[in-house]
Amino acid sequence: DVRVGGTWRYLSHADDREDVAFYGEYLAVDPPNEFTWTFVFDVPGVGPMGGPETHTFEDLGGGRTRIRTISNMGSSEAIDGALATGMVKGAIETWDRLAAMLTEV
Repeated sequence: DVRVGGTWRYLSHADDREDVAFYGEYLAVDPPNEFTWTFVFDVPGVGPMGGPETHTFEDLGGGRTRIRTISNMGSSEAIDGALATGMVKGAIETWDRLAAMLTEV
């Protein structure tokens, strides 16, 4: 529901861990330039963590777009907790899958 006040949610499933829910609310929407949402993930045994995240899109020409994401977790302790969940590996895999999908379009 991409509008200010709209919500989003998805469930990430993997064979080697419990499902993880990701969800949030759109805080600002300025197509095609940027949007800001809350990005929360609920890790089993840890609980919900996250904060506001802004995504900006820059047209580089030639059918290329730079996506820049700025996240605010609120504290260094929250960042350490998030990193301990293995989120870096998952994020890299997600961006790699997106890049592969975009070559097919």
